[in-house]
Amino acid sequence: MNKNEKIKRIALIFLGALASGYFMYSGFTILMSDEPVEVNASKGIQLLK
Repeated sequence: MNKNEKIKRIALIFLGALASGYFMYSGFTILMSDEPVEVNASKGIQLLK
């Protein structure tokens, strides 16, 4: 494996870790927020309420 491939692999791993951290952060902020989250439910689920 040459130097260029190592740099590409490290950059991809770093970007993947950055993206997963962002999605975990946004998911936890949605979970911890007090305001109700709009859910796009189908008509069948709405009729069961």
